[in-house]
Amino acid sequence: RDPRHRKLRDMLFEELATMTANLIFAFDPEAVIVGGGAIQNPGFLKELDRRVRRRVRFLKGSQIRILPAKLGDAAGIFGGAALAAEGQSKGLSR
Repeated sequence: RDPRHRKLRDMLFEELATMTANLIFAFDPEAVIVGGGAIQNPGFLKELDRRVRRRVRFLKGSQIRILPAKLGDAAGIFGGAALAAEGQSKGLSR
């Protein structure tokens, strides 16, 4: 592999793990749901989980679960449709 690719990948995981840990500290969730195309990559969630646990181990690292979104890439479409339907029911359509 290209060393630049490895470095960029490592930077991405470090930033994502830090942001996820910050959300865990702020909201104390039982689980973190991760969606989008990236979760389709083999090992993505496992690597993210490893790095997040390293940051929150003294808080609740053994209890927090990092899970894939059930809707995967389609979550945004379903969310947009739900918001549109909600807007229609409240008379907010144009």
